[in-house]
Amino acid sequence: MTIVHALQFAGIILLCIVSANFFAPRKMRWSDNLKLVEPVFRQVFIIHCVFLIGCVLAMALVCLLLPQQLIGEPLGRLVLGFMALFWVARVGVQFFYYESSIKKQFPVFNLLFSAAFVYLATLFTVLSLISY
Repeated sequence: MTIVHALQFAGIILLCIVSANFFAPRKMRWSDNLKLVEPVFRQVFIIHCVFLIGCVLAMALVCLLLPQQLIGEPLGRLVLGFMALFWVARVGVQFFYYESSIKKQFPVFNLLFSAAFVYLATLFTVLSLISY
């Protein structure tokens, strides 16, 4: 697999993560749970979700449409560095922050998301550090 193909595969994974966010609210009963918090917390939660989905979608589009610029331009390497930090942090959240009861409740999703996050963190870290 070439570097370009690895980045395009990452883009597909990122699109899958974006699409999962359209199913997660119902699966995890967000509307029921968000009724229990003050309106400002509900609004902040929703806005953060929307902006986060937008960022992941932007990463997907860059990986799918501009992989050569990511690996061939100084700004691309900077973007890869940001994506590496983002996904390394997300791996940490997945393994060390989320309660084990949530992971046990959704074991298949936990495995799929964990594998995706590790792939993304590894790929973006390696590509941001090597010279071409």
